[in-house]
Amino acid sequence: MLRNLLLSSVCALISIRTAATDRVVSPSGTYNTISSAISASSDGDRILVASANYLENILVNKSLTIQPVAEGGRYSVLGSIRLSSAATERVVTISGLRALGGVSTIDNGSARLNIRIVDSYISGAFNVPPSCYVELYRDTIPTSVSLYNGAVIGNRFTGTYTGSAPLNVVQGTTVTAPLFIIGNSFGQAGGLMTDYLIEVAFNHEFHVDNNFASVTSSTTSFFRFNGQQQFGTPTCTINSNTFYRPASANLSMIWGNNNQPSTVEIVNNVSINNTGPLFVWVARTGLVSGNQLAAASWINTSTGEPSVGSPLINAGDPDPRYLDLDLTTNDAGCYGGSNSRANFITPMGSAVVGFMQAPRVVAQGEVVNISATGFDR
Repeated sequence: MLRNLLLSSVCALISIRTAATDRVVSPSGTYNTISSAISASSDGDRILVASANYLENILVNKSLTIQPVAEGGRYSVLGSIRLSSAATERVVTISGLRALGGVSTIDNGSARLNIRIVDSYISGAFNVPPSCYVELYRDTIPTSVSLYNGAVIGNRFTGTYTGSAPLNVVQGTTVTAPLFIIGNSFGQAGGLMTDYLIEVAFNHEFHVDNNFASVTSSTTSFFRFNGQQQFGTPTCTINSNTFYRPASANLSMIWGNNNQPSTVEIVNNVSINNTGPLFVWVARTGLVSGNQLAAASWINTSTGEPSVGSPLINAGDPDPRYLDLDLTTNDAGCYGGSNSRANFITPMGSAVVGFMQAPRVVAQGEVVNISATGFDR
């Protein structure tokens, strides 16, 4: 299950699952479909699914955890997967899934719907309403994803995208939490006919950090912000991303099309074979530092990791708040800083921290608040 943690000084409050029931699904078991186990379950229960193909359409209308019966297992749902909201907040956690018919929601309730999909393969349509907060952790995604708000952490976008960005965040969320797009990789499995890999229309705090993109298209840029309102505080970030294409193109890496004042930090990014300015942004304020126009030989072009002796090593902004995991000066690009992509390249195990938020600078005597989302069977 996923657990949310809040640490204040030396105190830790951890939500622990109690008084719930596990139900095992297998083709020859008491519950031979996932839907039958859902019908028998109550909020907070866990459904453990044996590896098999399940030819069914699933409606998840409770707060449930659905995961493989064995660590590292996989199960496939060949029909559609729909989730419904309610009058009170609902949380659905799914892991180890191969969703071949897409994921969508039935928005028949007014409360927030939290959807967490971990270590899964998501194909087909992905449609959610403004009341959803979508958390995607270490998933493989061969199609475009559209959402209103969420945390997209450590995923692999691998497909062919025609006409829309692999990751599209649309305006209108009713959930005021920050948007996180951290540690993902964006590949290209065929002809790419979209203008941007990440397109964000958002009027709240956002963070686009430590992502790696590798595309062959000469008409595709990395990121565009197309929001309509100013952010205010705190500062949004576009930090420590690496954008690589094998052939030169006269394009910028980052675009901001809003005409409202916005505070956006653009620090320690790397752009390879883009001959335009690093970013083009209207009415933007905020720090710009440590960004690099680089050569392909400076990175491993499959992963974005700096090569041995790369000029990108220790080339980022020297401010201590950007230090690497080993507390050396920040490397420029997606392996730099505390959100390094090195955090997301190890396989999922029985327990893993999906993403941790901690302040970069703490004054002496100040209380330290740390929040983390982790996965623990």
